[in-house]
Amino acid sequence: MDGLTDAVVYAKQVNDPLAEGVESVREQAVTALERLGYPRIDGVGVPFDPRIHEVVSVVESDELPPQTVVAVARLGFGNPERLLRPASVVVTPARE
Repeated sequence: MDGLTDAVVYAKQVNDPLAEGVESVREQAVTALERLGYPRIDGVGVPFDPRIHEVVSVVESDELPPQTVVAVARLGFGNPERLLRPASVVVTPARE
């Protein structure tokens, strides 16, 4: 999955016409994982949940509540009961 995502990003940067095809294959893989019971975890603006998220960075924000996901660095798959891999996320800091 990560390799396909990297290929899409690169292909778009160099205006390669294969970008659409690779992106289509990537989406088919995501759909297959969802059918197998591992939905994509890619929500932004949602509360941080340590059962499905892995923090990779923290950024300050006066506009968002504490411990809110502001970006997804790497897709996750699954749910709290059945996790294939957590989403790597950027969050706002916890307030004391």
